[in-house]
Amino acid sequence: MVNLLNNYDQDVENKRNYYDLLINYSNSQRIILEDGSIIPWIDENINPYTEDWIARTILKKANADKTFNEGGKDYNHSSFNDYFK
Repeated sequence: MVNLLNNYDQDVENKRNYYDLLINYSNSQRIILEDGSIIPWIDENINPYTEDWIARTILKKANADKTFNEGGKDYNHSSFNDYFK
């Protein structure tokens, strides 16, 4: 989006939209635990309407009768910057 704002003449997106999107994204990097506490978190994919970590919920349901395995919770997901110019 920064590339769009800096390099293209358009009137669809603006700096305020970018700021709102960035705040929304940064606020999504957390999880609310069952006891209500909030901790920093990055997981597979988030539902933007419910703030539910989708893959985590699916895994919990699939393992409802077993001990819950948190899968790849410590993996550097797509929000990890691995390319720099």
